[in-house]
Amino acid sequence: MSDPSSRLNIALAMPQDVARRVFPARLLDRLEPGLNLLSTEPLQEFDSERSRALLASTDILITGWGCPQLDETVLDAAPNLRYILHAAGSAKHHVGQACWDRGLQVSTAAEANAVP
Repeated sequence: MSDPSSRLNIALAMPQDVARRVFPARLLDRLEPGLNLLSTEPLQEFDSERSRALLASTDILITGWGCPQLDETVLDAAPNLRYILHAAGSAKHHVGQACWDRGLQVSTAAEANAVP
């Protein structure tokens, strides 16, 4: 069993219906032992107390269609954020200059989405 303090914390950021289609419970249950999903309920906005509390602990943000803009205010609420993994094509509608200025690593599923 991995040391809980060394596990990376993951949060989802997308509408609930998108999260259910892209990440059904059976897939979330298979996360690597070194990863900790903070909540199965995705962030649909970044302004609430719940959202700010989750962002404060997030190392990896998995985004999808409909994710809100990740601006400087959001990034300030997520001091541990290192990776944005976009489970869709282009991330240009929610990943902006503030993400690049902070040196975040951003990945998309654009290549996989191009296959069909």
